[in-house]
Amino acid sequence: DSMYKPCNISACNAVVSRNVFGKTDYPMDEFHLSQAFHDNPEIGARWLNYHFDNFVQKEDLIQLKEAGITHFRFPFPHWILGDVQGDEPWIPADRWQYFLRFCGWARDVGLEVWPNIHTAPGSQNGFDNSGIQYSVKTCGAWSENNKNVQRSLDVLLEVSAAIKKENLTDVVTGFGLLNEPFWDCNRFKYKKFLEDGLRIVREQLGPDVSVYMSDLFNAPLFNDGDWGLDPVQYNNTFLDSHYYNIFADEARMLL
Repeated sequence: DSMYKPCNISACNAVVSRNVFGKTDYPMDEFHLSQAFHDNPEIGARWLNYHFDNFVQKEDLIQLKEAGITHFRFPFPHWILGDVQGDEPWIPADRWQYFLRFCGWARDVGLEVWPNIHTAPGSQNGFDNSGIQYSVKTCGAWSENNKNVQRSLDVLLEVSAAIKKENLTDVVTGFGLLNEPFWDCNRFKYKKFLEDGLRIVREQLGPDVSVYMSDLFNAPLFNDGDWGLDPVQYNNTFLDSHYYNIFADEARMLL
């Protein structure tokens, strides 16, 4: 594409802004990346689509299959199908169509796809991978805002219904309700969200679809002898624990 070429940083007029740490930087999350295209969102969509079109190819899936991989975790932003409200800068572009292409490849190759809602309105953790980076890591902007929690449930319904409509349930065999909400989430509200999300996804994708749920970076919280014990409701569910051994000395000591 003639629109894209290598950029000499010293010559390019790159978009920089003040980040959450008080330093001038390039966009470090998709919120600020989208803001950089504020005056030309159609160019932003073209830029994103170029990335999606080239980031993963069918040959990559073939190599994964040959290496013994059986499942692929596919992250979704909550705006993948257009959940953009107010002055939010999110640019959906053609992500959904690229997801459909990916599922077709996975079906051909023999891989199962387990999508995951990776972001939440307000941010569920303050990490850049939630869509927007904050200087303070917290779940509060999501879990303490009932509107944001409901938007996440609405996205679960919209996305799982779209997967069903596209007849993808043979290849989409699992679903993640929300990636890495931070440890300070309101525990009771979060567990209610998990129960509601589980019901929504199972109603759309069937009673046997695998559902995985993040553990608030504290798996023992879910060993309370009460939650998740119903063998019918919680059949084929998984607690999703992320151990960042590269960052945490104590995690490496446990190995």
